[in-house]
Amino acid sequence: MNKKVIIITIMLLCLFLSTCGNSQTGTSAGHNTSASGNNQAQTNQPSIASLAQRKTSAPDDFGYRRNSTNDGVNISYNTGDATDIVIPAVIDGLPVKSWSVSIFKGDKNITSISLPDSIESIPEAAFSDCTSLVSVKLPANLKVIAASTFQGCTALKSISLPNGLTAINDGAFNGCKALADVTFPSDINTMSDSLKIGNRVFFGCSGLKNITLSNNVTAIGISAFQNCENLSKVTLSEKLTTLGQGAFFRCYELKDLNVPDALTNFPRGNYSDGTFGDLNYYTYYYGTTKNISYAFSWCNKLPLAVRDKLNAQGYPGEGY
Repeated sequence: MNKKVIIITIMLLCLFLSTCGNSQTGTSAGHNTSASGNNQAQTNQPSIASLAQRKTSAPDDFGYRRNSTNDGVNISYNTGDATDIVIPAVIDGLPVKSWSVSIFKGDKNITSISLPDSIESIPEAAFSDCTSLVSVKLPANLKVIAASTFQGCTALKSISLPNGLTAINDGAFNGCKALADVTFPSDINTMSDSLKIGNRVFFGCSGLKNITLSNNVTAIGISAFQNCENLSKVTLSEKLTTLGQGAFFRCYELKDLNVPDALTNFPRGNYSDGTFGDLNYYTYYYGTTKNISYAFSWCNKLPLAVRDKLNAQGYPGEGY
């Protein structure tokens, strides 16, 4: 009898130990599954790099209204906070023609702008003082760059001008210090008959080192390239007839310049506001600050042959 009790006791003890072992194994497996889940969750989290990616605007960011001719819409406001602005070509079935001038003006966060080909003109000072703006895609059908459009965009590095452009108005790129590459139209089959560069268009663009104007540029305005201190080479259009006062004033490094035969008009004017520096200095050395051109004043590195041709074609020879 005692022997049977002992055997039964041993069997129950073995069963108990077996059950405990399975419970521990299950608990361990549960811990492993939990750890695996944590690792998976960590893997699916967005990286810091992806969070830092720049944000591109969406069509829904923009409000709009019909334009006055009912052939398109003008964007009236921007509700987004994107750094890369992409203006849609079509909204509500109609082409986008323009936008309110104040929408982007002075926005310090914008880094790039892409404009659709439906746009033929840009509002005055539209992107002025967008100091983080680095790149711009202009529409192929653009005819006029309005006054002060990119004035004070100190981070803008390059710009490619469309073939159909007819005018770059006053101060369009004034103070764009980082601007190092300006590409003028090159396709003679599609470029406009005449392109006029207004006053102070590239004033103070110290990043410019060389520039080649398209062969349809017929006039350059007052102080257009003044204070482009590192500009060393300029290729003028053979159709250029008029060069405004102080056009290349204080382009200290300018030494490579062609003089088109058509260039015979050097308008003169009276300066009394200090535009060209200390007027007492010029009065002392040149006798007057009236009826002057100063188009190449302080361009001391221009070769004598270039100076002689300019003088022969009517330039008064002031201030080389």
